[in-house]
Amino acid sequence: MNKTIHKVGEMVGIPSRETDQILAQVRANTAKLEGCSEPHDFSIALNRHTKQPLPNPTPQQTFGCRWQCSKCGGHVDAIDKSWYNRGLVGRKLNDLNACYEAEEKLDQNQRERMMEYLHDARREEWNRLPIKTTEAFEWMICHATAAQRWEAINRAVAST
Repeated sequence: MNKTIHKVGEMVGIPSRETDQILAQVRANTAKLEGCSEPHDFSIALNRHTKQPLPNPTPQQTFGCRWQCSKCGGHVDAIDKSWYNRGLVGRKLNDLNACYEAEEKLDQNQRERMMEYLHDARREEWNRLPIKTTEAFEWMICHATAAQRWEAINRAVAST
């Protein structure tokens, strides 16, 4: 395989030494991704040019960037991140359905507390919203992860 990579590199003007470095980086990244305790959390946007994390990235900054897993440090492009997350949706639906069933068993007081806990868990995202509306709040709560919902349910039940 190295010979093929070197031939392609020569065709586009990349020296063999540089091709070997690129191949080593790809292998190291693959090893990180394959050694990760899944599911991956591709939540760190990396600058396209410097490959450094972007603090509070804007949508314009994330266009075309790579996404790093906060657990293993491996990174993928935005398309791979999107497909990975779509695959997780099926697995997460079962857990979310169980959350919704547990929520239905809460009384009104517990449900209100649960919503407060969810809001606290998602406060950082809420604070970044440019316009805070009821619809935005409902969207944010609806898109809480199963882990956030379970924690909120457990805290609401424990507080009664």
